[in-house]
Amino acid sequence: MRLIHRDKIVFEQAREIEPWLGLDKPAFFVEYSSVDWGEYLVHEAAGKPVVERIEEGNMHHSGRRRVYAEGFPFGYPWRSGVRYFPRAETPGGLFSVFPAKTRELPQPVDLLKRLDAYTLAAISPDETSFAYVDSMEAPTFILVVDANGERRDPIPIPRVQLPPRPGPAINPYERVWSWFNATYTWQRDSNGKWSAKTVAPAERAAANPVEEIFLSDRTGYRSCFTAADAYCLTSWHQASSAEVAKEEPGDAAQPLVYAPSIPIKAFGANAKLLVYQRSFWRNSGYLLYTDATPAQVVAQYVQRLERRKIPYVRSDQCPGSDNGSVDCNALLKSRLNITRRYDDWLIRKLRNAGPGATMFVLPDLVISFSTSEQGSTAILTVYRGDLARAE
Repeated sequence: MRLIHRDKIVFEQAREIEPWLGLDKPAFFVEYSSVDWGEYLVHEAAGKPVVERIEEGNMHHSGRRRVYAEGFPFGYPWRSGVRYFPRAETPGGLFSVFPAKTRELPQPVDLLKRLDAYTLAAISPDETSFAYVDSMEAPTFILVVDANGERRDPIPIPRVQLPPRPGPAINPYERVWSWFNATYTWQRDSNGKWSAKTVAPAERAAANPVEEIFLSDRTGYRSCFTAADAYCLTSWHQASSAEVAKEEPGDAAQPLVYAPSIPIKAFGANAKLLVYQRSFWRNSGYLLYTDATPAQVVAQYVQRLERRKIPYVRSDQCPGSDNGSVDCNALLKSRLNITRRYDDWLIRKLRNAGPGATMFVLPDLVISFSTSEQGSTAILTVYRGDLARAE
């Protein structure tokens, strides 16, 4: 494609040119590749074309690569004169014009490689704080970060399945932005910091909130455990490095670990530590350490499932296949109406549960029980969400 200004060629062979609509004066995005690849914004000043480079170099194999969707090769309109440029492994930035400027969104350093929170959901009224979620399709938590990188603890929520994108002409991020604005409001906490407060009245906590997070995504994630948030349970505190080291001595600096301030039981055992972290792929969920053996905890867990008539499939009860591994396909279909390909992610997880580990598949959770290096029982959330439609 060719871009011409007053009969003079600005770009001779651009791969893509798109006008930035809705501005007071013309501006064009240009993707161009000669010696190296680059993206530019072209506009006019004092009667002459101004060419400003936005991106340069090959970004398709780095954590900073841009996230594209059909119909939006040059970012997503946030408001007039501002576009959102999301990235693969950072929150991305906001690009504004006249003059052209990119504002990189802050990212908490201590959560790198621990929790994925790269999708911008909202900006505070004074534009000093930002709310992120882990997915523009099905968010599982809200994380508020200030411009200087200071963060609140993430607030886990039941997995939200947002409506499908209507078509390529519709901004795909509108779904998560509309959902946030309908569900949350910005409010300052007791320290004067912005936080995201739910608009709806708080749901009643389960009789045993710790057990509930491993029984149901929908009801279990109505509770949260960070004492720093006034809307979470007050019977937990941020675990110290010494407390964490007792269970995970190799990673005592974990940032999202909570310990009970009073003795709390879960599945017949004492709850020791509760960790919020990344789970399978970019899902998120809790890991709980208890002081009983896996066999004792699993027995109690099965009692809870059967008492509440929650259907389940457990890996150690699946029949063996010809090659000696377990084959859970028939049970998944008959008990949970989940039809899987032989080698998809859920089948592989069940087939490779690990020595001594037992995995449970529920309608909206996959939970693993195993022995930790320190001899505790570790209860891990492998996945949460509607498994009948999970890809």
